[in-house]
Amino acid sequence: MGFARTTDDIYFRDTHFPNEVIIRPTGENFTEQYISNLNTPPTKDTIFHDHIKTGMFVWPEEFIGYKSSDKNLNEDFAPYVLDQIKFLAPIFNREWVHKQLEYLREETSKSGSGLRSPEAYVWPILFRVFRGLEGAITEDEIREEIIQLLDDGKQKFRHQATFEIVFSYVMSLKFASNEVVERAWEWLLPFLLKIFETLLKPDNAGFWRTFLTSVLVCSLVYCGC
Repeated sequence: MGFARTTDDIYFRDTHFPNEVIIRPTGENFTEQYISNLNTPPTKDTIFHDHIKTGMFVWPEEFIGYKSSDKNLNEDFAPYVLDQIKFLAPIFNREWVHKQLEYLREETSKSGSGLRSPEAYVWPILFRVFRGLEGAITEDEIREEIIQLLDDGKQKFRHQATFEIVFSYVMSLKFASNEVVERAWEWLLPFLLKIFETLLKPDNAGFWRTFLTSVLVCSLVYCGC
């Protein structure tokens, strides 16, 4: 909704993200270059696209790709949406988030090691729309809350809540600036490595296996080209 300029745009799903790029496959070597880029680490100039809408060897005349943004894209929401989000941002502060995470770690999941759907859908949206806005929880505070949530890693359901929030944090990076993404992974990788090297046990391994599977599946939706 944030990128829709009119109500009709919402009904017709005619929303265009500010970092969209129109790709028009041309030349005999387009497919070869595409395959080569799949094996090249992404850079700030890499263009990503939804591979489900294209073929490896049969391309449409044009399709949409996405470039890493220099700023958080919630700053480009339609003005009336951005005004509302800025008004609500102070409610989504560290105190509120801390309280919700305390509730989250006390709950159990009937689905075993799976993501609880409300957390899987809601938290990425909250992290995304309020990112960088005055009064909202900051990136540093989110990371500090995640560390507190896991604590010493001895309690099973702290692992469950932590993997859900970390997954949500990763998913929220879709519309973040390139700088925010790099900073997030700079912190996340050592944090995750510590968990996998020292904190895995039979009663929590399923949570982190689900985390890896979920992140890989979501990542495969976007291929560099």
